[in-house]
Amino acid sequence: ESEKRGTTAIAAKGDRIGRPRSSVPKPFTVALDAGHGGIDGGARGMKGTEEKDVTLGFARELRELLASNPKIRVLLTRDDDVFLPLAERVRIARQHEADIFVAVHADTIKAHALRGATVYTNSDTASDDLALAVAKNENLSDAVAGLAVESQTAEVSDILIDLMRRE
Repeated sequence: ESEKRGTTAIAAKGDRIGRPRSSVPKPFTVALDAGHGGIDGGARGMKGTEEKDVTLGFARELRELLASNPKIRVLLTRDDDVFLPLAERVRIARQHEADIFVAVHADTIKAHALRGATVYTNSDTASDDLALAVAKNENLSDAVAGLAVESQTAEVSDILIDLMRRE
């Protein structure tokens, strides 16, 4: 109960502690980030499939699956073939108060015997040499593509991305 002290009403401690500000609970928000896009196609499969198409298709299907749960709100950082620098992808997730940011990639590695999925978490250090190489490649891809988008023609951008992939 509230007590009146002068002209100010003060709520009892039990009414102030541990109560959410809104009576409507906030849904758990998932930001799905389909890797690459636009001029940055990412990895290329043996038959020419581009990573940007695989990741966007997967993100769209996962969005539909997750959105069937009314307690989950899902957003895609991109829903078409457009390049967004990592900083923009993170800004979108933060703007929508995402509880989790899931970056979807379809990496290729030279160890053909390996199959399956990899989960990376935010860390300042790589867990092993392979994780470090993948992270460096992804970061370089973002930097080269971002530079290309801002200061180069589409033809020059394609050449720069091609050279980066060969590297």
